[in-house]
Amino acid sequence: MTKTRNDHQQWVADIRAGKRTALQEVYKAYRGEFVGWLQHHYSCQEDDALDVFQESVIIMYKHIRSGKLESLSSSLKTYLFGIGKRVYFNKRKTTKHTLDVADQVRLEAEDHYGKKRELNDRQQVIVDLLKKLREPCKSILELFYYQQYGLEAIAQSLGYNSKDVAKAQKVRCMKRLRSVATKNYKKGDI
Repeated sequence: MTKTRNDHQQWVADIRAGKRTALQEVYKAYRGEFVGWLQHHYSCQEDDALDVFQESVIIMYKHIRSGKLESLSSSLKTYLFGIGKRVYFNKRKTTKHTLDVADQVRLEAEDHYGKKRELNDRQQVIVDLLKKLREPCKSILELFYYQQYGLEAIAQSLGYNSKDVAKAQKVRCMKRLRSVATKNYKKGDI
């Protein structure tokens, strides 16, 4: 059964009023779809997807009860799935799984309400170039530029002896990236 905008607004109003049945309805309505979506789009394990869903529902509940979410500009489902995506990516970061560059750029290309924006040409070029790099260059550049790791953290993460070794490797990787860029793109394309 498809819910209308008014149904979603009513759920928000009922949750804000403390009606537990509304929260239970939202939970039941989106649990299966959310888990399937996370598994399909992000190769997430079912147990992890369920954890992410439960955490997302709690965050959504807190947003509604605190007044942070006053009215919806989209469906409650879109809002919940947007929270879920952020929770999933944050969990991956904190469990020492780094986001690959494509996931990172996709995440950055969405606004706070989960509306997708098209990658601009420059972002797409960067994604394509990084995909063409081999390890360890791909990891080093992703860690440094997208994950904001310092050279010391990169050295530790990748098993280098010191941050100077990581710095030298990063310099070589940037040269390699520039080389791949000049072979594959004209100067004005980047």
